[in-house]
Amino acid sequence: MRLATAIGVIAVTLAAAVYVREGRVANPVYNAALATCAKSDVTSCTISVAARVRPCWEDPVAVLLALGGVAIAVGVVTTGRERP
Repeated sequence: MRLATAIGVIAVTLAAAVYVREGRVANPVYNAALATCAKSDVTSCTISVAARVRPCWEDPVAVLLALGGVAIAVGVVTTGRERP
């Protein structure tokens, strides 16, 4: 049971880290550029790379989430009652 809990903790925290790292935070400038591009009649539309600005906290938070999840999982597996 402890191993299943540890695997679940790792899965949830790694999913949260990937979610944070991918930057799913709504960016009005980027979304407006996408909407303008989608409405245009031009066959090829380019969006400026500068329009998508990621917050500087995403990478450190993602790393801390991943490491914290692994640490919690190790704690779950190694602690517990000893069986006689």
